[in-house]
Amino acid sequence: MLATTPALTTVSKYVVQRPADWSDDWQITGYLFDDDPEWTPPQDLSDFLAAGDAPVYIGFGSMPDSKPEATTRMIIDAAQRSGKRAVILPCW
Repeated sequence: MLATTPALTTVSKYVVQRPADWSDDWQITGYLFDDDPEWTPPQDLSDFLAAGDAPVYIGFGSMPDSKPEATTRMIIDAAQRSGKRAVILPCW
């Protein structure tokens, strides 16, 4: 079933070359950019970013997580122990 599921790999072909054995349903697109000049972050995010040192970004893309609460707790604990602020973008 997965062999015929269309998939886009959003990385440069100069970083990862498309394997010869991939189905035509799987493509490398290059990086995606959202350059919408009208977009502004939500006020709570703007306030957070302005309130201290630049945070680290922690993201999971489309990777599923079978234990999201435990993973979130681990990330928060790690950020607190390191003294870093973090912006977390969960999967899905």
